[in-house]
Amino acid sequence: MTIGEKIKQERKARGLSQEQLAEKIMVSRAAIAKWENDIGVPDIENLKKLSELFHISIDEIVGNIVQNDTGKTEKADKSTYTTKAEEYYASCIEKKCSVEMIDWNDGIQDSYILSQDERFLYYAKIEKKCITVGALTKAYIEKIAICSKKEKKEVDLSAFSDIKRDFFLNRPVDIYLADKHIWDGIFTEDTEILDTGIADISDECIRLISGREIETGKVTKIETIF
Repeated sequence: MTIGEKIKQERKARGLSQEQLAEKIMVSRAAIAKWENDIGVPDIENLKKLSELFHISIDEIVGNIVQNDTGKTEKADKSTYTTKAEEYYASCIEKKCSVEMIDWNDGIQDSYILSQDERFLYYAKIEKKCITVGALTKAYIEKIAICSKKEKKEVDLSAFSDIKRDFFLNRPVDIYLADKHIWDGIFTEDTEILDTGIADISDECIRLISGREIETGKVTKIETIF
């Protein structure tokens, strides 16, 4: 059973709609739909919320607890457990894609997917005068469209094969936060932190060179000009 199937099973067992579940753990209904269809996975904070709401362990949600043929539960082999979402992201690597994000958050257009880790999908947008390298938070990805063969040109991506989150440390970057709306900066806190520097990135926190700390789960995109 995939993560999405488990979330759907537990939600229905409690008589909750996708919208009701979204309200309880404070995410969008689109995020719930994405998880249940295995085109995205909840981050660790949302897994904790689901675990508390469903009264089951995180291991049970992500599939590390399974039933054997006798009906007894046992620990699954993590080395053989891969979500459909991870497989899907892997199928996009080195391909030219456009990515839509949930809610008002900005995605990317005509960019090459480079690699992934548990939290981020890394990409490069190659233009004549510059190359933009970025990271999209998987929890906010709505849909990925792979460009047709007619639109795709062969590009040497070997220089970007090792792009991971450490690549963004001590570089001028732009950071985009979740829940982007047209009134940002007028009625609410600005959701764009431009031309800043990152000292450290962990699963819980992004620490800027200025000393400011940002919850990693609230970041939708990081970009830098390479």
